[in-house]
Amino acid sequence: MPDWPYIDSLKWARRFRSDLPRHSLQFLREVYGIEENNAHRALDDVVVLHQVFSSMIGNLTLDAVQKLLQQKHTITRMPFGKHQGKKLADVPKNYVSWLLSSGAFDKKENENLKQAFEKLGHL
Repeated sequence: MPDWPYIDSLKWARRFRSDLPRHSLQFLREVYGIEENNAHRALDDVVVLHQVFSSMIGNLTLDAVQKLLQQKHTITRMPFGKHQGKKLADVPKNYVSWLLSSGAFDKKENENLKQAFEKLGHL
């Protein structure tokens, strides 16, 4: 990742819009009522991303967004994969075991998820 400050819009959407079943750019575009364009064309995607992200953060400054993303939070729903959106307690233990064996919990961004499953006794 670059050394300069950046904001991962997917990470923001997964964390602060966990009520949604998906977090793809096109799905978020629909949720926020942004006009359809030529998806997967670089400039068009950038324009839509700007509109979607601006809608998601509202009046927050970019500094505030970065601080919120750096804070630890309690995960209650599965943030990705085929069980995305399910309460962690409802995620099958064999899926959690598979995540562990696949190395998914070795990623820094999944540290909180691993801890949440440990608290539930799934690991």
